[in-house]
Amino acid sequence: MAGSDKLGWGDLHVLHAVAKTGSLSQAAALLGTSHPTVFRRIQAIEQTLGATLFERSRQGYRATAAAAELLELAEHIAQRLNDISGSASADGCVGGRVLLSTTETMLPTVLPPVLAKLRQSVPGILVELDIADGLANLQRREADVALRAGGQPPDELVGRIVCGIETTVYRPAAWAPVDEARLAAVPWVCLDDGFAHLASMQWLKERGLLARAAARCNSTVAVMRLAEQGMGLAMLPCYLGDACGALRRVLPPQPQFRSDLWLLSHASTRGVARIGAVLDGLSEGLRQQADLFEGRRPWPAP
Repeated sequence: MAGSDKLGWGDLHVLHAVAKTGSLSQAAALLGTSHPTVFRRIQAIEQTLGATLFERSRQGYRATAAAAELLELAEHIAQRLNDISGSASADGCVGGRVLLSTTETMLPTVLPPVLAKLRQSVPGILVELDIADGLANLQRREADVALRAGGQPPDELVGRIVCGIETTVYRPAAWAPVDEARLAAVPWVCLDDGFAHLASMQWLKERGLLARAAARCNSTVAVMRLAEQGMGLAMLPCYLGDACGALRRVLPPQPQFRSDLWLLSHASTRGVARIGAVLDGLSEGLRQQADLFEGRRPWPAP
């Protein structure tokens, strides 16, 4: 953008804060200054550039297309400064904040003990959890590390496969055993159509089992909780179903539902000590639970 070479990091820092918060008062609090000061800085920057950088409305400040290039630069600089300042303390110990993006299904069973062990080994690191279903937050650099099930990640992300993930059908433990021939004779608890792309959902649809749903929702954990209460059969990953004492398997793990557990980070954070420490700690802890993810952990007999 013309005139952008006249801006310093202080100017970009102000733009970044306003874009991030959408509010002059919140940006001022983030920057440790006053609302009028932020307002004057935005006006001066726009005058220097000869462009409108934010649309003002009752809902707050929203960045315009003209601001996109500057905000990308500001985000990159802010991230690199955070990487440099937050990787190690003066005594050489790894520390700083790491934002971990993952799905809600990791929280009931597998992730808490891994994070507790990570805390013991690297006490200087603050892990902030962001529960989200997509990779957009990592791609936008709103997260440092992502833990996801799926296939090959986008090119700008680097990752490692921790282990496989198996999935199968579960029934409430209070029910009598259900054989495969009777799957359509009993009620189900299913995910909603927002998950129609999953192989397990396509399998249910092809067999007409979605029509037997007693409840549908947009949360796999909610599906598990409803099945625990006896509402119906449920399709669940083994790391949830096998760890739940109130559920029992109906079928063995189904190969067509198999996926991989990926641990991902952005390519530009290679060599950042705090992110490397979290990646290593998560990888080690999760691999110790591979039997649960891959359906080999013993579960109660029917």
